[in-house]
Amino acid sequence: MSTVSPPYATPRRSVRTKANVPVRLMLEYHGQMVLRDSIILDLSGRGVRVMATPEFEAGQVVQIIPAEGSRFAQKARVVWVGLVGEPPSQHAGLEFLTPGGG
Repeated sequence: MSTVSPPYATPRRSVRTKANVPVRLMLEYHGQMVLRDSIILDLSGRGVRVMATPEFEAGQVVQIIPAEGSRFAQKARVVWVGLVGEPPSQHAGLEFLTPGGG
C-alpha cells in the first residue's frame, strides 16, 4: 500500500513530500538489466529518494516502474548514493530526466 504525506520544508531546489510508495527499479548491472524492488521515501517534481541497492552508482540511468505498470515508467539519473539513519540503510537520490517526472 502506498502513502503520501504533506510536504515538509527542506533547503532544496524543490519542495519534497514524504512518501512510502513501492516501485521497481530497472538498471544495468555488470552488463545485464536487473529489476530491484524499492520504495520511494520522498518525492518532488524534480526527482525522488529511494531505498537503494548496492548496484547503484552516481550518474547511472534507471527506470522507475510504479505498481501501475511499465507504461508509467520514468527515466531518472542517480545523483547520489549514501547511508542514512540508525542503523544505516542505503538510499539514493534520483533526478527525473524529464522535468516534472512526465
